[in-house]
Amino acid sequence: MRRGIIACLFLPMLAGCQQGSGCDLVKAAEVPLDAKGALFVVPVTIGGHRLHMLLDTGAQRSVLDEGTVRRLGIPQDGRTATVMVGVAGGSPKLDANVDGMLLGNASISVDRMPVSTTGGIPGIEGVLGLDSLRDYDLDIDGPNRMLTLYRVRWCDRAEPPWNEAAVPIEGISTRMGWMQMPFEIDGVAATGAVDTGASFTTINPRIARRLGLTDQAMADDRVIKLHVVAGEDTPARVHRFKTIRIGPVTAHNVSILVLAREPPALGGGRQFEDAVIGQDLLRNRRVWFSIRTGRLYLSRRDNDTVAEPSAPGH
Repeated sequence: MRRGIIACLFLPMLAGCQQGSGCDLVKAAEVPLDAKGALFVVPVTIGGHRLHMLLDTGAQRSVLDEGTVRRLGIPQDGRTATVMVGVAGGSPKLDANVDGMLLGNASISVDRMPVSTTGGIPGIEGVLGLDSLRDYDLDIDGPNRMLTLYRVRWCDRAEPPWNEAAVPIEGISTRMGWMQMPFEIDGVAATGAVDTGASFTTINPRIARRLGLTDQAMADDRVIKLHVVAGEDTPARVHRFKTIRIGPVTAHNVSILVLAREPPALGGGRQFEDAVIGQDLLRNRRVWFSIRTGRLYLSRRDNDTVAEPSAPGH
């Protein structure tokens, strides 16, 4: 039996269709976003069944909930299995056999999908990850509850087609398979994965140590358990920081989760990022997300402090 190992972050390949190289804005699909707490769910059709799947830019693969697989009688022929690796570990489960996926008008070619739990959140029947999304430019319009997919624009200037101000985020990396961006928390630099499947922005213990956070400093912080796609729930403390800076945008007086323990290694010497940037910072903004071109734009909010670009040489 073949077994794959994939990684996802929190609650949590498009075949064919090579995108063009021009700058034409070509819409591929438009689907509504349904809010489930801080998270967004999108309607997806698989095997004639309409499912509601978590929009998760922090998951490398799309996943079906094991309860949904049983309820709908989706076959698992046992030929392949996948280990879902999350912040609390994971275990192998047999893949589900499917015959393609529809996201609005966009047809996604897939014949097997990993199976796991989705954190027990009612109304979420799977996770829509980057394997289904990476070949599109995504306009995630949280305030207006709409997801629009465009064909990837490879030209040098491909700004979002918004009437509102769009703030570009520099220093994006996609080498690990996620969209990673630099940020600062109380003046300490770190790197985080853009994760619409995470309700809260979360940092690893190693970043907490760099910030000088001790157990004593966090003794009065509330402790919660994070529901994750892979592995058991994992504890975290809710700590309030003075500022978090993403590109030119600074948010003030922000509560961020601090993991109690380091996530497991991913294999091949890889580790999870320093942090995930979650929906507490993203859901009330419009987000332009293009992992193929490494472009990320955020809309501004009224309470943002936005730094003006420096003059050349400064």
